Amino acid sequence: MVVARKLGVTDVEISKLCSAIVDALRKGPMSPDEIRDATGKASRSLGPEGAKKGITTTVPLALGHLQSSGNIRRVPVNGRLDQQRYRYPLWKPSPLEKFRLSVPESYVELARRYFRWICPATLAEFQWFSGLGVKAAKAAVEPLGLVPVENESERLMFADDRERFASFNVPSKPAYALVSSMDSLFLLRRNLSGLLSTEAAKGEGVRQQGSVRIGQPVGPEQQRDIGSRHDHRAVGI
Repeated sequence: MVVARKLGVTDVEISKLCSAIVDALRKGPMSPDEIRDATGKASRSLGPEGAKKGITTTVPLALGHLQSSGNIRRVPVNGRLDQQRYRYPLWKPSPLEKFRLSVPESYVELARRYFRWICPATLAEFQWFSGLGVKAAKAAVEPLGLVPVENESERLMFADDRERFASFNVPSKPAYALVSSMDSLFLLRRNLSGLLSTEAAKGEGVRQQGSVRIGQPVGPEQQRDIGSRHDHRAVGI
């Protein structure tokens, strides 16, 4: 909304458009174009200036607000994840209808789920994953009572997870699996080097714009490159 306000869009205008969208979706799921037609004068074009800013109409602004508030959800056309075409149905019952956590409490819950899923991980990795600032990330992690995976290690995990981790016996025979690059083992991790042996991390992989060292941390540009293709190339470790 910061950019939109500079184009003359007001909170009142978006609020009215949100109400119009909800009323239109009572008839069933719609695409953005169908929503724009159904809401009539409640939505409007933002002209050439809006196009320069990447906001052509007010519809995406309202859709974003309705999604974050749990009133609607975005569903890929035909259930496919390899395309950028969506329809929007009302979300009934809304997952946020009985949600009572404050923003700081929500950050703590996000940290709890993150470390239960990924453990062990560093505070910096959680900060990258969550998009929080350093101070907010520290505040979210502090109530969890995480412990270092080893003495003086920056990698943290829950104490009961560390007990299970310490008691794990490496199988005498290796087991291999070919998984998609969208597997959760890789998709939401920034630094794959922690999953690789020293020798494996020196190897090279192929991406859209050329080769890259497998153990190299992935930056924002590479993330967009990987995320835009939604490929299912096998990754061998």
